[in-house]
Amino acid sequence: MRLKDCRNCGTNEWYAREVVVARLLPFGWTLRQPIYPKFEIRVCGSCGLIDWFVPKKLLDKVKREYERVTEA
Repeated sequence: MRLKDCRNCGTNEWYAREVVVARLLPFGWTLRQPIYPKFEIRVCGSCGLIDWFVPKKLLDKVKREYERVTEA
């Protein structure tokens, strides 16, 4: 899969890693603590723009639990 060019500066120099961010999107609860999914973040190496991606396996849950917006 080819990465799209940065929407801010137009380059294609991306760096990525998976991170866990507590309380951003808490999905699933255990008896003691919530389960927080890993997100993929991509950072443009030219301008520093950051894109966050929810794991594909959680997209259906996001669609059920969050309100869809059609305008910014």
